[in-house]
Amino acid sequence: MILPTILLMAIGCIEGPPFTEIQDISIRHIGANGLVKRDLDAKELSRAQACLIQKTREIKPEAALQELLPTTYLIEVTEKTEIRSFELYTQQNLKGNKGRYYHNPCIYAFAVAPPQ
Repeated sequence: MILPTILLMAIGCIEGPPFTEIQDISIRHIGANGLVKRDLDAKELSRAQACLIQKTREIKPEAALQELLPTTYLIEVTEKTEIRSFELYTQQNLKGNKGRYYHNPCIYAFAVAPPQ
């Protein structure tokens, strides 16, 4: 059963999870004083990793919420093999590169929370 799934994933028929081995997450947004970077402490990082890994799923662009945030947040995710950036533009939607859109119901809370 595992071999057919691996073969289908290899040829692109089944998408794997958007995130697997997250090592670090940083959040940036435009504030009153320009670009603001927020690094997560160890406890927040652990919770944010679980949030992204367990709750993120790819969606079609038309399935995204229509109410835009007053500011856009840049979520930078460092994984084992690469660093990827995502635009958090609604309370539950991220836009990645290559025209992919994602739904995540929990990462917004980390973006707007004051630093610990």
